[in-house]
Amino acid sequence: MEISYWKSRWKNDRIGWHTGQVYPPLVSNWKRLFVNEEDTVLVPLCGKSRDILWLAETDVQVIGVEVSELAVQQFFSEAALSYSRRTKGEFEVYVSENIQLWQGDFFKLNPTWLPPVNVIYDKAALIALPPDRRKVYAKIIMDCCTSSTQMLVSTFEYPQK
Repeated sequence: MEISYWKSRWKNDRIGWHTGQVYPPLVSNWKRLFVNEEDTVLVPLCGKSRDILWLAETDVQVIGVEVSELAVQQFFSEAALSYSRRTKGEFEVYVSENIQLWQGDFFKLNPTWLPPVNVIYDKAALIALPPDRRKVYAKIIMDCCTSSTQMLVSTFEYPQK
């Protein structure tokens, strides 16, 4: 699954994984983490998830990374949030108060561009990737971590092709 595959899914509105509501396990498990106001939460492969808004309402700084420009624009439009834009490396960074959405290829993310990440919230990002890309993904995730970074990973098993 290449980037063109995911962009095509967004363009053709084939986003069956997007529910339009906050993921209930995020809400129920969030209180198990030790998170302070102003902490930074990284959400890889975030799409236009409502989870981003929910996280922002907990007064953390949210950084999402998404390859689809359409998904990022839909997120801000549907949330009725204004934003500014800047460029960092190959990313367009959309900024609105305590939300930053980095639009670009996650595999080109340089972890040194980010502030210290306190929490990584992976809602099925890992399993959305082909098996041969998962180790590279995990390496980037680990490079974003400090010794105290917490992770909340939502995953499930399914038949691999």
